[in-house]
Amino acid sequence: MSSISIENKPMYPEWLKNDINELLNKVDSAVLHSQNADELSVTYLRCWAVIELFTKVTHTMLEKREYAEEIKNKISTTKDSLEKSLLEFNMREAELEKIVSYYFNKDVIPSEIPKKVKLSDLSTKISDIDCQKKFSFEKAAISTNKRLPSKSDATKMVEKLHIKSRQFLGLLKDDGKSQSKYYITRNHIAHEGKLDISPDTLIKDRIMPVLNAALEIRDEIT
Repeated sequence: MSSISIENKPMYPEWLKNDINELLNKVDSAVLHSQNADELSVTYLRCWAVIELFTKVTHTMLEKREYAEEIKNKISTTKDSLEKSLLEFNMREAELEKIVSYYFNKDVIPSEIPKKVKLSDLSTKISDIDCQKKFSFEKAAISTNKRLPSKSDATKMVEKLHIKSRQFLGLLKDDGKSQSKYYITRNHIAHEGKLDISPDTLIKDRIMPVLNAALEIRDEIT
């Protein structure tokens, strides 16, 4: 069996590149201090949307990659089992030939019928390899159905997919139950329509870290 190569470089959906460009084209860091609270809220949501979409897409890529590796390992295991079965079959071929000879040679005085040859190792089936799992990269599925991964999960994703962007990792929650302060601010704006901190603090401690991480992502994938 030929070896199966797994591509390392992630292939991002075109809609993700387009959305990130569109979102960031509407953000101007030079005018942040002249924006009111509502305008700053919209700016923050645009910057955060880049982080969320990118992270969800890349984590889905990781899950798909790991599933590919799982299938690859199963194929290797099946191949080993089939080779073992073939070896067993070759070793028992002489007994099988006796059975054929017994039924071909009608003139031979019947003797004890040869015993059934059992090759239990041949129970391995290619159908045992499950290739049915689906991974959607459609925007609606990613936005609605995909959970935002934790910092540790995203760190694993970055290393395995060879992603150069790193700043966004500090915006995600740790493995604990509590969300990151960046996500909490996003929820206050998105669900309650208000800021949980002052506009100046929002610019310095929320918008700029998220914007810088978003710009790093854009530079990498577009």
